[in-house]
Amino acid sequence: MTHCTILLDGKGVDKTLDSIICSAKHLATVDRGLGVAYRLEKVPEVAFLGPSTKDDQSRDWVGFSGGRVIDYGMGNGSDGFVQALEWALEAGAFDGIDLLSPFSGDPLADHGRLISVAQHSVHGIPIQILESHHRWILIDGEFTLNAKPGTKFSLLPVSEISVDIAIKSGVRDITHKGLTSGTTALFDIKTQHDVTSIIVSEGRVIARLPR
Repeated sequence: MTHCTILLDGKGVDKTLDSIICSAKHLATVDRGLGVAYRLEKVPEVAFLGPSTKDDQSRDWVGFSGGRVIDYGMGNGSDGFVQALEWALEAGAFDGIDLLSPFSGDPLADHGRLISVAQHSVHGIPIQILESHHRWILIDGEFTLNAKPGTKFSLLPVSEISVDIAIKSGVRDITHKGLTSGTTALFDIKTQHDVTSIIVSEGRVIARLPR
């Protein structure tokens, strides 16, 4: 069992993410993510391409190199994102999924992708989003964050029900009750101690944490 790495539209890819892509044992790409894989000469097992992706050179390269191209039909990149995620979950060969470069800069679209990650996390396979300096994970119980005092992290409710959160840092406990997923805004918190416990007693949140 091993991780699957899914590279999305390729925005914000830097040398740190390049190294993750190059070292991935199992890689899938969505739309413009294929161009990044082509630049790095890392052949994806599967490339999900929508009608807006016209890079025939990269498409042919995948086929000639032993990969597979899946055309996901009409729609936007979110369709390919969901199909790639479901492909990895249904493969039965992975014990974790890493998503790279999923954000477009559109708050509503990006919020939708976070909600989709939360919805697909019910399969028991952990899904995380990796950025150069941060990672996004789903928390539905207790999570311990080891970080220097003053480290900022962010939480986003992603449940249909209201969310209750307690944050315990050994100095001052913070409680948030009745949070809802009806907002696209993260709320930011700074650690007060070396060890911070994030306890979600009701509902689920996605946390943006330092890597």
